[in-house]
Amino acid sequence: MNRILLTLIILIPISLFSQEYEYVPFPDSGAIWSEVYQPPINSDLTWLEPIYERFALNGEDTVINDTVYKKLYIFYDTTFNKNTATYIGGIREDENKRVYYKGDTIIHDFKPMVDFHNYEEILLFDFSVSIGDTIWEGNYPEGVFQIVSNIDTIQIEGGWRRRIHFQNYYWVKWIEGIGSTKGLLFTSGDLPTNGLDNNLICLIQGNEIKYFNNNYNDCIPIITGIETYQNNNSAINVYPNPVVNNCLTFQFGNCLVSNLKIFDCKGNSLGMYEVGGQAEYILKTEKYQPGVYFYIATNKQGIGHTGKFVVQ
Repeated sequence: MNRILLTLIILIPISLFSQEYEYVPFPDSGAIWSEVYQPPINSDLTWLEPIYERFALNGEDTVINDTVYKKLYIFYDTTFNKNTATYIGGIREDENKRVYYKGDTIIHDFKPMVDFHNYEEILLFDFSVSIGDTIWEGNYPEGVFQIVSNIDTIQIEGGWRRRIHFQNYYWVKWIEGIGSTKGLLFTSGDLPTNGLDNNLICLIQGNEIKYFNNNYNDCIPIITGIETYQNNNSAINVYPNPVVNNCLTFQFGNCLVSNLKIFDCKGNSLGMYEVGGQAEYILKTEKYQPGVYFYIATNKQGIGHTGKFVVQ
């Protein structure tokens, strides 16, 4: 993938580029937003590792409350796979250049925070605004507003895109055809999504990087704690995958596995199970939420066999 250099044009009215400027619609397919956030501080006053996550629109339609959206997925692998990603709701853009998010009710604790809205449609971006416009915060209680303080332009792939700045939230910027520099489902502040700071690392569309945050080295960073293990799972059979009836069977063959560790897609350990050289082990998954999980099956010599499974 090639990085696209962004050139900032300061204090030059868009009207001067009227022959070149053309509004870039929000992506509705083939798009991946890679971002990172810092979880809240631990109970022992230590910081947890940053969490890297990705969102994808693959062009599929979904209907929520009689309104058509493009299906939105979250995933934690280095590549998007519909079969292992988690569907969380939908994105749509209307004829007035407003972009909305609607969470599906099967996701009960996902972002943006649902305490304020009970799964109502949330305005993420309004790319029709002018300087001085006031926008009600889609993720905050009524009475909290953003005021557009400045609009400049950046150049991406030879075309101009408006970039929108805000009076009270100077660290947040909206870019046409990309979204917020703080993340796809992040409009401002630190409350709407997950409690602490988000950052958009990059946007990939059609296998091209349309936006890249130069504070990071990679567009799709490896998730800490999972992909650093040796990938040697060919000798282990895991079924049914996705899981059925809350039971997942591991067949270890001749691997002589001594223990089995399970991780969620963020690298958090969910437990270790003693296998003791058994040829087969059945894992109960009723406590696992829908999503992608990883395992490490280790033998007495310390050789780790890794893989993943899906709970639907």
